[in-house]
Amino acid sequence: MSTAVSTSTQTPTATQLNSARPSFVGIVRGELFKVSRQMTTWALALLLLGAICLPYLVELAASNFGESIHVSPSWAIYKTLGTDMLVLKVFGGAFMIIVAARLIGMEYSGGTIRILLARGVGRLQLLFGKLSALAIIALTVVAVTLLLDLLLALLLSLIAVGNLDLFKAANGAFWTDSGTYLLLALLSLAVTILMVTAVTVVGRSLVIGLSVAMLWYPAENFSIVLLVLGQ
Repeated sequence: MSTAVSTSTQTPTATQLNSARPSFVGIVRGELFKVSRQMTTWALALLLLGAICLPYLVELAASNFGESIHVSPSWAIYKTLGTDMLVLKVFGGAFMIIVAARLIGMEYSGGTIRILLARGVGRLQLLFGKLSALAIIALTVVAVTLLLDLLLALLLSLIAVGNLDLFKAANGAFWTDSGTYLLLALLSLAVTILMVTAVTVVGRSLVIGLSVAMLWYPAENFSIVLLVLGQ
C-alpha cells in the first residue's frame, strides 16, 4: 500500500513580480559585490599596499632613523605620522578615484543603468546606494591602512632600536594631532568621492569621470604644497 503525498508550492504571480522593488540594503550589497569581483580593484589594492610599506622600507634602509629615535623620539613619531597620513590621503584618494569612477561610469558605458532603472530602481536610490558602498570601501581602506601602519611602526621600532621607545613620545598632544590629521584625511576622501561622482554622472562616461578626477586630484594636492610654502 503506497501513500501519495502531494505538496503545493506557491509561485509568485505576475502582479507580485511587477510590484517587487529592490531594497536599499540589497543595492548596497550588490555594489560591494560588483567591486569585489573586479580584478582592477585588487590590483589597485596591491599598489596601495606597496605605497604603505614603501616609506617604512626607506626608513629601515636609512642609517639615522634609530639614532633619531634616541635623540628626538617626538620628531621621529611625528615624522612617521605625517608620512602615514600623506600616503593615506594621496594614494588612498587615488584608489578611491578609480574605484568610484569605475563603479559609476561603467553603468553608463555598458548601458546597464537602463536595465537597473527598468527593474524598478530609482535614480536617487541607485546613486545613494553607490555612494554608501563607496563610503564603506573608503572606511575599510582607512581602517586597514591605520592597522597596517601601526604594525609596520612596531616592526620598524623593534628592528631599528630593539625596543618600543618610539611610542613613549605618544602623549596626549600627539593623539590629538593624530585625530586631526585623520579627520582631514577622511574629509579629503569624502570630497574626492563626491567630486568623482558628480563629474561621472554629469559626463555620463567612465572616461570623462576618470580623466577629470585624475587631473583635478594632483592639482588639488599641489595647491596645498604651494599654500604651505607661501606661509
